[in-house]
Amino acid sequence: MSSQNPNNVPSSASGSVAPGIASTDSTATGNVATGETAIRPGRRTLLAVIIAAAVIIMLAVGMGFAFAATRGAGHAASATPSGTTGAAASTTSQSSDGSAADNAAATDDAAAAGSTADSASTSNDGTASSSAASAAVSGAKLLEHADQACNPHVNFTGSTATESLVGESGGKTLTLMSGKDSDKRTYQCAVRETRVPQSVLNRVKATGMNDGLQSASWDGVTMTWSVNDNVGVQLMFAAGR
Repeated sequence: MSSQNPNNVPSSASGSVAPGIASTDSTATGNVATGETAIRPGRRTLLAVIIAAAVIIMLAVGMGFAFAATRGAGHAASATPSGTTGAAASTTSQSSDGSAADNAAATDDAAAAGSTADSASTSNDGTASSSAASAAVSGAKLLEHADQACNPHVNFTGSTATESLVGESGGKTLTLMSGKDSDKRTYQCAVRETRVPQSVLNRVKATGMNDGLQSASWDGVTMTWSVNDNVGVQLMFAAGR
């Protein structure tokens, strides 16, 4: 007698169904696991992409700041030499202008000095010429007056006791011969009227026969003299020399 299945389910069916169910459950479970496994790598990839993008952005921003700072420093460095060069050029230009102005002023001063020197030289020459002419006139007047006031109108004969005074017309020259034994009146008058300085008279007195011809000048008059111990003294006056 065959046993009965309480559930009235054939054993074969029961046995076939159970494996099917189990297979279906197993397949479903496997599919779910596979889906989760497939989803997880996608999330990781997205996260990695986001992180990489963030890193790239940060690097880009950092490089941008660094470039901006470098560029600003470059501008500052280039601006400073330019300003310095401009200032140096301006200073050099001002110095050159100042030197040019100083040179021009020095040239003008030199020209003015040269002109002044020329004028002074001309003036000095004119003054010297005028003074010489005035001295000649003054000396001539002195000699002429001395000739008129002191001439004894005596010819010198060679005697040591006589004196003579010979004047040239217009007071150009005057020659005195005074014998050593004369009274020296004509000599004293002539040296007084021609204003012979005392220092020159002292020289005349100190002159000896061997001293040769001596000379001295004053007030537009030049006097030369010689002494002969055997004869006396001879004075020769000339105006304007």
